[in-house]
Amino acid sequence: MLCPFNFDNVKKTFIFRGIQFIKEGIEKVHLKNLFKVLLLTIGILSGTSGLVSAQDDKQVQIKVSADEAKAIKKIEDAKTLADKIKATNEFLKKFPKSPARGQAANYLAGQITLVKDDAQIVQNGETYLTMFTEPAEADLILPGLIYSYVAVNRAKDAFAAGEKYLARHPEDVNIRLKLSTEGSNLLRTGTKDFAGQSRNYAEQAIVLIEANKKPADIDDAGWKEYQTKWLPQLYQSLGIIDFYAGDKTKARTNFEKATNLDSGNVNGWVLLSTIVDEEYQDLATKYTLADPGAARNEILKQANEKIDQVIEMFARIVALTEGKPEAKQLTEQIRQNLESYYKYRYKNLDGLPGLINKYKK
Repeated sequence: MLCPFNFDNVKKTFIFRGIQFIKEGIEKVHLKNLFKVLLLTIGILSGTSGLVSAQDDKQVQIKVSADEAKAIKKIEDAKTLADKIKATNEFLKKFPKSPARGQAANYLAGQITLVKDDAQIVQNGETYLTMFTEPAEADLILPGLIYSYVAVNRAKDAFAAGEKYLARHPEDVNIRLKLSTEGSNLLRTGTKDFAGQSRNYAEQAIVLIEANKKPADIDDAGWKEYQTKWLPQLYQSLGIIDFYAGDKTKARTNFEKATNLDSGNVNGWVLLSTIVDEEYQDLATKYTLADPGAARNEILKQANEKIDQVIEMFARIVALTEGKPEAKQLTEQIRQNLESYYKYRYKNLDGLPGLINKYKK
């Protein structure tokens, strides 16, 4: 009998070691809730500094001297961010204990994080931290700075800032999500330095989401997105960390959780199918080495069951990605393997279009 496990012409897919994922990211739009309190308008009203917070649209009146009011007005009137930073620094040197210090910190942090250039956010954010040194003041800029550190490939600084910030904010799901995702992505490129922190942040975020501990600064619609979109990604990140730690059993469990929570999670299916495909390949090797008999036949049965699982997963991936330009490489690689496996099992490809259509939404 011809050995059914001759894969000389089958191009294996090593998902973890080279294939491109469909791009996923935790966008800065999620920071809009975190920085509601930063969008402040400064006005001078008869010797007082009137600061109106975007949060709850409540006006907070803080009494300051005429000289302080003039220094604050200078911050507001400054035309460029560099001038605002300079004016704020002058204000702090003259009035380090001003009751308006917190509002000045709010305002400047908001102005810095509104800039679209991440390199500028990093540069100005680091300057901000030399001016505002209290933990509560630092926490106004650290979330945005963490995002920008990631964007400019300064992972070490991002995780260092995250460690400081998250120690004071056990309820922050967003930054934990961002850093755990970044850590798992870095693992795929060979950087293992942040695996431990990433695992901790992913596990902590999962606990918060599954316990429905919605932070006050996230609205109901945003929280629903965490429960339906980002929770599966957190399990996916955990699976990647487990895979590179050599625990494929845990990795598979987490990938299964990711796909169970979101059946349209393409990357989750890609990762899970890779694990199952490797299990199949192991059975194929055992089959070729086994002596003829009942034990070998049992291995063949298990292998066929396993390849059927892989075929279903590959068909689902093709269904979810076919026709999408950003997924062209992924679709082509998965389809090639799918056709090879399907043809081995069913001798032709007649039923394959129907299988793929079953998973199209």
